[in-house]
Amino acid sequence: MKTIVLNICFVLCAFWAWNQKAKVQLIVTPEEVGINQTVTVTIKSNVEGDIVENWPSNFIKGNFNKAGKYKFGPFYVKAGNKTYKSNSVTINVITNPTQNSTDDITNKQLRQPAFGIIESSSVKIYEGEPLVLSGRVYSKERTFGRPILRRSFEVDGVNDFYPLQQSESWETVTIKRKNFESFAFERKVMFPVGSGTLSIQPFEIYLPYGSHGFNVLSSVPVVEIIPLPPNPPVEFIGAVGEFEVAQNYVSKTIKQGDIIQIDVV
Repeated sequence: MKTIVLNICFVLCAFWAWNQKAKVQLIVTPEEVGINQTVTVTIKSNVEGDIVENWPSNFIKGNFNKAGKYKFGPFYVKAGNKTYKSNSVTINVITNPTQNSTDDITNKQLRQPAFGIIESSSVKIYEGEPLVLSGRVYSKERTFGRPILRRSFEVDGVNDFYPLQQSESWETVTIKRKNFESFAFERKVMFPVGSGTLSIQPFEIYLPYGSHGFNVLSSVPVVEIIPLPPNPPVEFIGAVGEFEVAQNYVSKTIKQGDIIQIDVV
């Protein structure tokens, strides 16, 4: 299995299997994004070989700085003297994306010069399931200097956070028909242990606006951890979530009776 990490999330899942038709699949998410928002590109292939990339010409740092429609692919996988072609994907980059998950943003927050929230990948998960959190700031105008993070958000009882790639550049978003300048930061994943409601502590950030500034104390989400169902099977190892397993086999020609080694990754 090969993994390449760029400024975007780019993964090549390559594995070899008996009697399987060659397939190269290109996935780009989301298919509608705002300017400077990160795009995730995944290439899945059951062919072991070298990948030939085919990016849009102005796709430099994992995002686009102009609105419009952009085509990804096709990508190719070269295996020996054969070349396998993927599909193509077209995405739409818009100037003012509508921000998702705004149900918890109050009218009081929308009246403030700036406010902060902690985005969560889910509001209810099973014990041991991964949870992604990230800070986000909304402001009626962009700052004249770099924001100063005075205190990071924390989760009581959880010390192990794993940082994830994320663009921290400003973007223009629309919430309840109002335009805001926004940026996200400190995107990370955690694995809560135990059940109940997580105790999340807010972040605090200072936004400089020329000769004056504004201090932002974020709101916090309510995330419930529910226990696993009773009577698990004896083979259950405690892992929760979606897992991708692939096999890597070096030699493709064997004789009857030969011993082979297959690596599961």
